[in-house]
Amino acid sequence: MGNRAALVQNEHLHVRLRPDLKQRLDIILTSELEGRIPKGAHKAFIEARLIEYFDWKRIDMTPYGFPEGYFITAPAAMADALINRLLEL
Repeated sequence: MGNRAALVQNEHLHVRLRPDLKQRLDIILTSELEGRIPKGAHKAFIEARLIEYFDWKRIDMTPYGFPEGYFITAPAAMADALINRLLEL
């Protein structure tokens, strides 16, 4: 019996990383139990970081009286609530 078709088809992406970044990534993804990087670990890590990147906002705090260069990074809903709260003050 064959595998079922995936509900969401994945796209192929080839990425080249600096050796130091690849080494650090491999270290955090390596399973001590298996002694290797589990199948799909790179994909899961990159997908999680991309979802996090797209779902989070970066707020420049300069308009709210903070020195230039102060930022807050937060989930989009929290960032919107924070901006609304700051505007109320």
